[in-house]
Amino acid sequence: GRAAAARAPWTPPSSIPMDAEHVELVKRTMAGVKLPTLGIPAWASQISEDQWKDVVQRTLQARQS
Repeated sequence: GRAAAARAPWTPPSSIPMDAEHVELVKRTMAGVKLPTLGIPAWASQISEDQWKDVVQRTLQARQS
């Protein structure tokens, strides 16, 4: 509808400075976070990145049709 087209794309609040220094800090913080591998099912650790992307693509396409 017209309302959706009128809405501006989401932008982060201006109170959060995302300058290069802040971006680096976020990257370093994220790199330091180790997600537990326990939550990953066995099949997920045996699938390649390309295979996984293919699965995701097909899932998204199936939802759209």
